[in-house]
Amino acid sequence: MCFSLFLFFFFMENLAINRTPTQISKGRKRFRTPIEKARYRANQNLKLGQNLGEIAEKVNDIDSLVVADLLKATAKHGNFCAVRNTKDKQNRNFEMPMAFLNAPTRLDGTSARKSARRSRNCIKAAFAWVAVEVRERRLIKENYPFFTTLSYKNLLGVGFEQNFDFIQRVWTLFRKRDYFKQTFLGGYCKIEFTCGEPLKRQRTGEKFDVNKHGYNFHIHFLNFSLVEFANCETDKFAWQNPKNLALAVEWTDCVQTVAREMFGEEIKFDKKTGYLAIVDVRPATIDEEGTYSLEIAKYLSKSNDFLQLPPEELLVAEKIIRGKRLITSIGIFNKFRGKSKLSSLDNQNTNDGALIPESVTISSKLLNVFNLPQSKKSKEKSKSLREIGRDFYNTGQKVQWLKFVDNFYKLQVETARENFLIRFPNAIVTDTRGAVFYGENVKPLKICEDLRVKLAEIMQISQNRLVSSTVNC
Repeated sequence: MCFSLFLFFFFMENLAINRTPTQISKGRKRFRTPIEKARYRANQNLKLGQNLGEIAEKVNDIDSLVVADLLKATAKHGNFCAVRNTKDKQNRNFEMPMAFLNAPTRLDGTSARKSARRSRNCIKAAFAWVAVEVRERRLIKENYPFFTTLSYKNLLGVGFEQNFDFIQRVWTLFRKRDYFKQTFLGGYCKIEFTCGEPLKRQRTGEKFDVNKHGYNFHIHFLNFSLVEFANCETDKFAWQNPKNLALAVEWTDCVQTVAREMFGEEIKFDKKTGYLAIVDVRPATIDEEGTYSLEIAKYLSKSNDFLQLPPEELLVAEKIIRGKRLITSIGIFNKFRGKSKLSSLDNQNTNDGALIPESVTISSKLLNVFNLPQSKKSKEKSKSLREIGRDFYNTGQKVQWLKFVDNFYKLQVETARENFLIRFPNAIVTDTRGAVFYGENVKPLKICEDLRVKLAEIMQISQNRLVSSTVNC
């Protein structure tokens, strides 16, 4: 019996060690190879574009039709790929999935990830500056921030737009309270949502239903606090701590106040949370990986959550989050607003955090090929992809628009791939079509030539040794 238990635990330990971080993560899809993950992301963009395009065509929403076309275009031409033999900060080779270009919308998870990495660096830099100031002025006992999550019970039957408006109004009311001003020095906050009860739906195979599952909207708040909260990560009864309880009571009061204004009745909370809204507080260390700063800076939600939305809700969500500022600085961090290196997404809300900015310069030759009517303003200021698509649709040139987008992304992907291989000459790129591209140092013909030269040198050395030995004899 003991030997059997030993084998069991030995097997489970080895299994956990051999699994990748992506496989160990709870609730995430498992991928065997990076190219498999790249194909999955490409299919997500393709499905999102198809779902958004179908409903946008029914209601004749031109702006959403343009976004749908851009999403579908990113899934073509080998844009999504897997790269290997690239170097990280420790000069180690690694392999990962990536995309060269993105659609200018927050529905595109890849563009959201790239903007999140930029914002994470800005937030880390801001916290580093503020930590020095806090330490010098001795404003608080500990110089590490807190990561606070503020949420409430899923509102069944309430749509995306009402949920988004509800949590914004609750947060605005909470920030104006004296408790907030006396407790928090400042920080960064962000709104995020998920489709309700994901584990239960995954187990039963049910589709997401707004009336049955509801949306789980919540706020992440990375802050410096004057109050030493109990750690909810290590203590399951931390919410009963007087300081945590005071925070939960204030947040719950704001939730109930807005609920009475919008719905005419209060929300009924569970007994296990003390009939209070959900509040989670834990100490956060801004380490090299920037775990908590990335949690603040990342996307509104995953592409998989957007795919689960009903078509009507997806159209509403795309309109609501278009150009909205989802990350805000508060208190002592307001002095970094507007700084190029220490700002959040404040300066990036016009292009939805996409790699292709709204002010991208489109080649005039491409415009002339499809006879796109150019206004006088286009000569002064470059047009965005959305504006160009809107002009095509308004002039009844949908086919020409699709050709233009197809050629534009094809050309841009090829250019971006060439520049990437120049920057990383040892890299090998494998796209979703199965095509393989090599950097200058790892091209097969170059490797063969290097081997031929090396072999010739070895033969010459051997021949010289043979001649010298013959002369000595």
